[in-house]
Amino acid sequence: MANMFLNRGLAHYSKGEHDLAIADCSKAISLRPIVVAYQCRGIAYAGKGDYDRAIADFSVVIDSEPSAEAYHNRAYAHFLKYEFDDTLKDLDRALKLDPTHEPSIKLRDFIESPP
Repeated sequence: MANMFLNRGLAHYSKGEHDLAIADCSKAISLRPIVVAYQCRGIAYAGKGDYDRAIADFSVVIDSEPSAEAYHNRAYAHFLKYEFDDTLKDLDRALKLDPTHEPSIKLRDFIESPP
């Protein structure tokens, strides 16, 4: 049942329906707190500009299953809040896990050498 809500949440997110994605991912989490549901909800929160909630969800993901993608997502939310120290810390963590993680490399390069 949780997977059904998660899949529907992902579908809503892909259509830009952030509130519906958040609702479905939250329902999935309430049924079974799987990491990908937090990731989905965090991305949906970020999509609607609620960066604090996005950071909180990405932190749950990182605490459960640290990955370059999860650190990058949290870094990007910090970046959008102009929290550059936290952005760089998370990018360092992402690149430590995967030195070839292209989105993290690009964001770090942008911060260090803006156009």
